[in-house]
Amino acid sequence: MNKIYCGNKPINKTGKRPSLGFGLLETIIGVTILSVGILSILSVSTRLISVQDFVKNREGAIFLSQDGFEIIKSRLEDNFNKCSVDLGSLVYIWNCWGTITATASECTCDGGPDVFLDTEGYKVDFNGENWSITPVALNSWEPFFYNCPMSESFCFYSHIDLGSYSEATVYKRKISVEDRADYNGDGYDDMVRISSVVKWPERGDYKYVTTTSEFYNWRWRKSK
Repeated sequence: MNKIYCGNKPINKTGKRPSLGFGLLETIIGVTILSVGILSILSVSTRLISVQDFVKNREGAIFLSQDGFEIIKSRLEDNFNKCSVDLGSLVYIWNCWGTITATASECTCDGGPDVFLDTEGYKVDFNGENWSITPVALNSWEPFFYNCPMSESFCFYSHIDLGSYSEATVYKRKISVEDRADYNGDGYDDMVRISSVVKWPERGDYKYVTTTSEFYNWRWRKSK
């Protein structure tokens, strides 16, 4: 078959030169499809990172929420043991969140025997050695710090800011009394229901983890 040449490019029977590459329209379509694919991948990646951050933050919030109850439980047990010298005081002194002073004849609480107040929240803290529970204003959110005062092998969460040894976290916690009851009629609380709520910012809003626990003075029968 004879071929007709015009310059260096062959011409087919129709008199048109064959296409040797993509035209402008094909290029635009290809770039558009590629861009959509890349944006889809980036969107999925961003979503995965967001989900991972939420899961990580939620795990930390659950730990800090439950940690508040563990500290309260340990403090109640510690106060009970300090007052074991006087069985008559065990009826009411179990629920002291403050500092206990125990003598041979009585136990006294710096906050009074009935310190579970519905009108106050509490800041539950751990400074690496001792626990502390401090009344704060109602609905007060206390920020958390990640403290490493000695080395990276000894770090803990706390409401205490140790300056250069502390790193601010996204978490804040509020511990409040939701309910209480006097079952034995002695005028003191035998049960307190406490909520421990931790919140953190997430995509322009706040996420919350709430746990609730009831503490009972089950020892009062033994002291009678």
